[in-house]
Amino acid sequence: MNESAGLPTWGLPSTNRNLVALLLESDIVGFTRECPLSPEEECRRYSIPPQQYFSYCSGPLLVRLASGATIGFAGDPSLESVMLWLEPDQTPNRNPNSQPHTAGKSSLLYPSPFRLGSADPVYGSLWLSGLVGKRAARVQLLRRRADCAWREGLPCEAALVIAFGDADLLLSQSLCRDWDGFAVTPCDEIDPQIRPWLVEVPLV
Repeated sequence: MNESAGLPTWGLPSTNRNLVALLLESDIVGFTRECPLSPEEECRRYSIPPQQYFSYCSGPLLVRLASGATIGFAGDPSLESVMLWLEPDQTPNRNPNSQPHTAGKSSLLYPSPFRLGSADPVYGSLWLSGLVGKRAARVQLLRRRADCAWREGLPCEAALVIAFGDADLLLSQSLCRDWDGFAVTPCDEIDPQIRPWLVEVPLV
């Protein structure tokens, strides 16, 4: 936490293993996307089908844990990496998974006018909602080897794979087919042409 600004500070998964470890210590209560545009507007502007909106919208993902901790995840294209941070708890008794897309309090690091829970009947994710109530068993980092000159020297911590035993959740930056941003998907959405450049690194 940046005490002077009162804001959480984000960082790479490899340097924030203590935050990653929180995923193994508590069940997931809910998933929320923080949205700079309304889902209707973003789907229209970027040609995102409503059933894929939760996976590919442009805001960060907040993962709320039963312990009370909320971990934020987003992509940083300048580092070709997924980043994470610990959110201050602004709404301690609120289940974000059940919230419709309405304006309200949002991430302090990513202030956004719209919040969307994974259980939203139009823009949510039935698959992701199925992970609510479960606890992660393992988390791996996928590091992307430099396949071009401009990636040389970048951390390229391109994805986190959160394993739940019967399902693996992929939080990635610039790895999915036909999408060059942050994405929340199953692992089979990785572009097959990129997969050979990925190296698995155990985190916790």
